[in-house]
Formats: sequence, structure tokens, C-alpha cells
Amino acid sequence: MNRSTERLPITKAQIKMIKSIQGKNLDDVEYREILEKHFRVTSCTQLSQMQAGRLIDMFAEWGFFVPKRRVKSVGKVKEVKRVEKVKRVEIVEGKVVRLASREQHEKIAALASLITWRVEDGLYLWMEKRMGFSRVRTAQEAYLAIEGLKKMFENQMKAKYGTDWWARAYEDDAIMRYIEEHK
Repeated sequence: MNRSTERLPITKAQIKMIKSIQGKNLDDVEYREILEKHFRVTSCTQLSQMQAGRLIDMFAEWGFFVPKRRVKSVGKVKEVKRVEKVKRVEIVEGKVVRLASREQHEKIAALASLITWRVEDGLYLWMEKRMGFSRVRTAQEAYLAIEGLKKMFENQMKAKYGTDWWARAYEDDAIMRYIEEHK
């Protein structure tokens, strides 16, 4: 890349993608700290196109969901580091597929334990019927399962306690923790 392309201003599409990723994964303080530490700016609008691309790539490496973005692979399995943690990446037909992390699997188990299932293996039957898979393998599948389980739990609570179920106190610590985290 030559010097003239390094200085091109960030595009609207890049701003939109960065804001989308930031909104789902980082609070404003964390986001600004990353911008300051890595690029010495306080707003993504101050980045060049090249810097914005690097920021989006960093978000993808850290395991954040990057919408509608294709990551080019070199055709071999590699490891991607996020702070101290290591995430595995698997290559499938020339595309990079990020495997679900331990934290995502723990989140799925925690959410599934909050739901009242009608059958013993309800989680697996639900995932197969609604999601098209019975075992979570990729980060994308984990994301879909987590969001679906959150919605199912909230719908069960609404049906049981009404629309103001968020405002009540419960003896179950797991329910109170969920309310605290997702309020």
C-alpha cells in the first residue's frame, strides 16, 4: 500500500461497522481506551482507511462478532491471541471459522439452566429445531444460541410474572445475576 492510500479518510461503511461492533461488545470507555492506545485518537472518525481496517481486524481477532465481513485465509490453521487468552481458528473450504470459546459454552449452559425445559434434553432438541444444529461448534453458532436462549428465558419470565418481571426480587441468585447483567 502506498503513502497516498494510507492517508485516505475512513469510509462511512467502516464507521458503521466499527460502531456496530463497539455497541455490542465494548462500553464507551473501553472503546476510547483502545482507540487511544493503538491509534492515538479519541474517535474512529479520526482514523484513516488503513487504520480502520486494522481496528476491525483486531476486533475480529479478539472474538467480537464482525458482521458481513470476510476474512481471507492463507489455507492453514492458525492461533489468534486475545490478551492472555488463545482462541482456535479452523479453516473450512478456504474460509476462516472461529470456534466457540469456553466462555461461550459456559454462557449457554448458564442460560439453559435458567429455562424450564419440558423434556430432559430440551436444549439440544430446541437447538436442532430452531438453529439447525444440536451441538455448538463455531462462535457464530454460540452467538445464535446465546441470543435465542436469552429471548426464551425472558419470554418465560414474562409469561410467569408479567412484563415487569425485571423489577422484582427473586430468591434464585442466577435470575438476579441475569437481571443485573442484562438490565
